Amino acid sequence: MTGDLDLLPTLSGEDMPGDYACALLSGEDVEPPVFSPAYFRLLLVYNRRGFTALRRYSSSDTTTGWGPEAKADVRISNGWLRNMVRGATALRGVVYWPLAWHVLGVRLDGASATMEQYMLSYGCPQPIPVNRSGNLTIGVSPEGRLCLVIMVMLGRFLGVDAQSFQNDDQDISVGRWERQERSRVIMLDQFKLERPEAMTSRWYCEKSGVLFFTLGQGCSIRGTFALNLETKELNKIADRESWTSFCGYEMGRDTYLRSLILPP
Repeated sequence: MTGDLDLLPTLSGEDMPGDYACALLSGEDVEPPVFSPAYFRLLLVYNRRGFTALRRYSSSDTTTGWGPEAKADVRISNGWLRNMVRGATALRGVVYWPLAWHVLGVRLDGASATMEQYMLSYGCPQPIPVNRSGNLTIGVSPEGRLCLVIMVMLGRFLGVDAQSFQNDDQDISVGRWERQERSRVIMLDQFKLERPEAMTSRWYCEKSGVLFFTLGQGCSIRGTFALNLETKELNKIADRESWTSFCGYEMGRDTYLRSLILPP
């Protein structure tokens, strides 16, 4: 937190988007990295009549601010666009959103407003069953891979599947999805579900590999939980199941203990 305040130019008239998804990037998210706490980029994805549009704002461009509107190579339905508000992640200058069949990747050109789009297939014959409450979370694994965490209803029980994108080439359109450590889906059979809408994925912690999720009406146990995807350790952290907003924050154990000490 720098304490700085930026007011973005208003997009009005014909420039005003309707429903949109956005991603905020710091200097460490772009390629090459910009090591300035005041630097940021904002990427908008929205629909025009007949096509999906992209637009970006860069704090380093003080003359025009918003770049020109770019037409995406892919078309995203309004329904999936509204699901994209659950959040994106950035890795090596590319912003990613999960969709039903693919992950949408948008590379922001560091020198201009041009943008490249990629669709990374999950490699499965059926779309990922995404409910409106959000059972799909994307992030970066502790090993530095693009990671997809999927909460699924298997019979009457809850399962969590973590897949990472293996890519040994600079072209992000080339690669494959793999289950982390080739493990099976993590079964959490202590939770009995009546419907998939009872589960909501809230936040994936990229350094520790911890998933925060909530279980509400339609589940035998309700509340907010944290699951370590590597150790499979599960903890209930709150009885609350509904949140207006939810943001995970990671810190080391020493930092956490120091934060509990009251000043003299």
